[in-house]
This record gives sequence, C-alpha cells and structure tokens, in this order.
Amino acid sequence: MNSGPLLKATGSPIRLKVPFEYENWLNIIAAINSEIRKIAQLPKSAEKIVNFKLYSKTNKQFTFIKDARTNACFDVNEPS
Repeated sequence: MNSGPLLKATGSPIRLKVPFEYENWLNIIAAINSEIRKIAQLPKSAEKIVNFKLYSKTNKQFTFIKDARTNACFDVNEPS
C-alpha cells in the first residue's frame, strides 16, 4: 500500500530520506513519533497544541492502518 497520499492528505509535513512511495510504514511511524517528541519539548503555545494534535492523529491513523494490514496478512490462512 502506498502511504504517500495518506500522509499528504493528513497535512503532515513529515520529511523522509526517500519518497513516501518507497518508504516502509515503520519508518514513517518512527518519523512521526520523532516529530511528536520534538514538539513536546517546545514551550507551550497555540502552535504547539495544533501541531501536537496533528502529529498525534497522523500517528494514530498510520498505526491503525499498519496494524489492520498486518492482521489481514496473518489471517490469510485462517478459515472465514
């Protein structure tokens, strides 16, 4: 699954070493978590709150999709 359009749709300005189309989900989630940690260190402001919410929601969505995709892959051999 291509993660690029989803990351762009969230409005998240995450920068990665390779294009989104070729990046691993775990690397994208790690980059988002890194940004969340950086934002947490900033002094309290309206911009910090907005960015923290944006990155947290983006992280939540990517983790959900990664987990759902992983679970679907592992359940392939199980009967319905």
